[in-house]
Amino acid sequence: MPAQIILQQVGPLPIKQTFNAPVDGPVTFFVAGTGRSPSANNWIGVQIFVDDSLIGRLFVFCDQAQIHRSLIPNLISTNLSLGQHTMKLAPMNTNTLTDDNDGFVVTLLY
Repeated sequence: MPAQIILQQVGPLPIKQTFNAPVDGPVTFFVAGTGRSPSANNWIGVQIFVDDSLIGRLFVFCDQAQIHRSLIPNLISTNLSLGQHTMKLAPMNTNTLTDDNDGFVVTLLY
């Protein structure tokens, strides 16, 4: 299965990246990242958008405050048309904090 790295960079969120889809039809994105919560016992996460449409989320429960945590990686399936698209990663809620100590990776599988 061919793969194309869409983004591989550190935060903070939001992050936007344009990319060219090499296929017309179904694709899968592998998305991983990190984040932290300002207080204990909160859900944090990242929303994934393609061309301003929400296609999925990453999340994790933080039982400790101010600890950078790995978000649960996700495989997200969608359809793309050939050509240029925009990928955006944004915080899921106000408890989701990211900075230069957080990393994000999006890989397109087609």
